[in-house]
Amino acid sequence: MIKKIVIFTDCMKYYADKLDFHINKAKVFYNLFNFQLKKATGLPVETHFEAIDMNKFMLLNGLEDLLHLEKDSLFAYFYNNINIKAEEYLIESLKDCLIIGYHLPKLILNILIRNNIPYVDTFETSYRFMQDTYVGCRTNIKDAKDYLLSKSLSVNTMYVYANYLKAFYRNSLNYRLDNNSCLLIGQTSRDTVLIKKDSTFVSLLEYKDQIIAMSKKYKTLYYKMHPAESLPRNIREFLQSIPNAVEENRNFYELMAQDGIEEVFGLNSGAISEAKFFGKKRTFLFEKFHEYYQDEGDINNPHTFIILNSNSHIFKINFWADLLSSLVSVNKVEDNDEVYFDNYQSLFSSFMKVISSYEFNIYANYDVKKTVSWHNDRISNLESNIERLGNVEGNIYNIFERLNKRNNKFKKISINLLCSFVPTKQWRKKVRNKYLNH
Repeated sequence: MIKKIVIFTDCMKYYADKLDFHINKAKVFYNLFNFQLKKATGLPVETHFEAIDMNKFMLLNGLEDLLHLEKDSLFAYFYNNINIKAEEYLIESLKDCLIIGYHLPKLILNILIRNNIPYVDTFETSYRFMQDTYVGCRTNIKDAKDYLLSKSLSVNTMYVYANYLKAFYRNSLNYRLDNNSCLLIGQTSRDTVLIKKDSTFVSLLEYKDQIIAMSKKYKTLYYKMHPAESLPRNIREFLQSIPNAVEENRNFYELMAQDGIEEVFGLNSGAISEAKFFGKKRTFLFEKFHEYYQDEGDINNPHTFIILNSNSHIFKINFWADLLSSLVSVNKVEDNDEVYFDNYQSLFSSFMKVISSYEFNIYANYDVKKTVSWHNDRISNLESNIERLGNVEGNIYNIFERLNKRNNKFKKISINLLCSFVPTKQWRKKVRNKYLNH
């Protein structure tokens, strides 16, 4: 019997110094859906931080023995590893609970599936070319899955949206890319979808042979990296070594309007998934991370998302009542008591932009801190070098004074000779002028 509902967000992206951020993120989704869920089911609703002691969970999972790891390596490890003690604690904490998730990690999802803990997981989909970022849902509740299918977005709609964008950009194109070309898409290097089974992050450089083979298959290999991250030097040097590789930084959807691009490939960026709807072939070098019913996903796979045909659904009380009616007693409301907004599309889009920006800024701060630390070290070294140069100047002055006492006529020669040991032109000029006027 279900006794409560738990709003569960991504608990495996663990940074101890960012715990407040994760608690806040869980509260954000709690604030979005707790009213509707309570109205629809009459059950108490809480976040996973209230249902589970996350510090205890991480300690049971061996956190103390892993604190020596870099932060990126730490959360990559936890994305792939939950030991028996931590799993047992998680299962016990979620007993008699219904999980409403936002982007549940595969590891957590598999534990819920193995232990028949009911869940409905939500996520903004990888298809960003439509008028809004549509919501996808997945569940291990059979009747709930059937209900989601009745509210699913038509694949035909996705193709028409893509064709609309192609028409829009083709109307304003004043350039043409080469025919018989392909496009390599990059992504952020620390994306969780790039974590390998050994808990390290996959790199494009691990697929050099496949990239070179693709460059030989087509006349031109265009490559476009992620706008939020500059191209690492070693990857840039590799791509620049390919004779027919050309960097291309225009808008992705503008590039999809180009007939010359026949294939889109990369590690597993969502943009590769989108390419299908623009009539392009696609290749995932690394494993495809998200499966969607509308994009060849197996509906019998509990990891497959079903894209909803309107974002209005998730805000409505009766949507949750109908979705969960086979699992718990529900209370539907009359039409005049239902939730209505003027524009669900812009409402959800705006919300997701705020969330994405906030999360990006929080995690970018770690990289910023590393960069600042590196520059601080450089500044410290520079200050140390300046101090040593000051000592050099003092030594030059002492030697000059001794030489000057011996023979004043060698003054200028002495200064020029000694100044040649000063390492910078600006510093040499300063020292020379100082002692010539002495």
